[in-house]
Amino acid sequence: MNVSAVIAVNFLIGSAMAGAAGVLVGVYDNQVWPTMGSIPAYKALAIVVLGGLGNIPGTVLASIGVDWLRRSFIGVPRHSLPEGRRGLRSHDHNFNV
Repeated sequence: MNVSAVIAVNFLIGSAMAGAAGVLVGVYDNQVWPTMGSIPAYKALAIVVLGGLGNIPGTVLASIGVDWLRRSFIGVPRHSLPEGRRGLRSHDHNFNV
């Protein structure tokens, strides 16, 4: 098996999925801006660093911990509906979560 080809196909699929996700978020918010993925990228980096690269149980625990910290210190209600179901979008309020 050609390792370079597997890496290239993996990069192609990942890039296509990221592009499709960006298009869907842009359609949902009805606007596109250059830093629209920075907050999720920072959260993902923190989760990978805390959980350990390649350690799936550690990553799951780290994601639960990061979400718990976000809810505890930012003051998001624990039992609120997702933003789309409340009719709010990320640009409708003063903080991005």
